[in-house]
Amino acid sequence: MSSSNYTPPIFPDEEKFDGTNFFGFKTRILIATRVRGALGYLEGIIKKPSPLPTGALPPEPTDWTSTSPSVEEWGVRDAWVLALITYNTKNPVGLGVKIDGTAAEAWESLTDTYGTTSELAAVHAEKVLRNTTFSDDTDFLEHIATLRMRWTAATEKGATIDDRTFRGIIIASLPESWNEVVSTLYGTKNSAELIAGLTLHWERLRLLSVSPICLRRKK
Repeated sequence: MSSSNYTPPIFPDEEKFDGTNFFGFKTRILIATRVRGALGYLEGIIKKPSPLPTGALPPEPTDWTSTSPSVEEWGVRDAWVLALITYNTKNPVGLGVKIDGTAAEAWESLTDTYGTTSELAAVHAEKVLRNTTFSDDTDFLEHIATLRMRWTAATEKGATIDDRTFRGIIIASLPESWNEVVSTLYGTKNSAELIAGLTLHWERLRLLSVSPICLRRKK
């Protein structure tokens, strides 16, 4: 397969790198380069070859995964990876992307700068998620939407929060007045089932025009 004019994928705006979401951005870049067979250019494994001697016959075309591309092939493929990085970074110059070198140098400039800060951002985002609580005078559906949004934000920044953990976070976010209904939902297998049960309870309260606080068990 010879080198071709192949435009790198452009991520949705919310998935582009903005200085805070490096973990998710890194995952998407790695996937894109692996699909294209260009991971070696991102990681700097495939080095730029030396020019052929004058009069030498042109080499046979190679695949993108080849570790011995021609000078021309290497240039096209490295530029593709560099474009993938810069096109999907909202402000490449402002965020410190090295755009005047190889793709590997551009990638290294990001990993060196944001590898550690992304970990700190993940810790903060998870803390924000876990500190989100529901009160009886607020909308439950909005609360769930907020939790899901903050869950996505936390995992995007690198926090390891699986569905089982998120299910526990939902339960912990509820007030004591919901203890009775929560006790009936401990057997749910995932967060979707838990949310469905809690939503049904919430809708019943709305239909009955009963405040959840009125259902609190008397001590």
